[in-house]
Amino acid sequence: MEENQDRDYCDNRQYHNVKTWPGKCSAFDQSRDTHNIFISVAGITASGKTSVTKALSKSLCVPSFHEPVLDNNYLRDFYRNPRRHGFAVQVNLLNAHFQQQQQIVWQGRGGIQDRSIYEDLVYAKVLKDTGLMEEREYNTYTSLFNNLSNFLKRPNLIVYLDVTPEECKARIDKRGCKGESGITIEYLKCLQKGYEEFITEMSRVLPVIRIKYKELHSTEDIANIVVRKYAEITSVWLIDPEKFSR
Repeated sequence: MEENQDRDYCDNRQYHNVKTWPGKCSAFDQSRDTHNIFISVAGITASGKTSVTKALSKSLCVPSFHEPVLDNNYLRDFYRNPRRHGFAVQVNLLNAHFQQQQQIVWQGRGGIQDRSIYEDLVYAKVLKDTGLMEEREYNTYTSLFNNLSNFLKRPNLIVYLDVTPEECKARIDKRGCKGESGITIEYLKCLQKGYEEFITEMSRVLPVIRIKYKELHSTEDIANIVVRKYAEITSVWLIDPEKFSR
């Protein structure tokens, strides 16, 4: 198994909105139009989103968009006092993800996204359920999200990395990021529960591929599977779009 290189909320990682733009596509028919490719890679903290995003970007020859964590000025305050800063950090991240989502559309080159804006709702709900966000703050947050969602283009596909909280906690402990030191197994279990609900809801309106990360040998294997399934999905879409509108 290739070592997971995901770095959610890691202080020593340089995050960028758009970086990967490979010159050679390794697993996709280059004659196909790629500017409409919009895939979001989903999963709880340390599930491997960054590594899979990079592999898909290389295989599909479209830019990768990584989570803009270091742009979040509230993050360190949140880790020191999550109850006080939970709402502020979520609004700040929502704004950053909204800008990124718009950038993917405006640049017109397609994109592979490391965690979508829709997953922000999962984290906000976990904060509310664990008492780190007040009910009125959560209601304000969801209202803001719903207003912004009117201007969002949905991804063509969501790739869900199904990794156990125990495995993710082991990865977090191994990589030793200072900003992640307070993440507990209980928190990861809450996230997983929220993600399962999220994936169930999203699968009603979008194609979703669930990947059992541990059963595959590398991120390249995952990328090859996703590329093949994505080609099947888009082929069906072109032949019979009504199948996706029923």
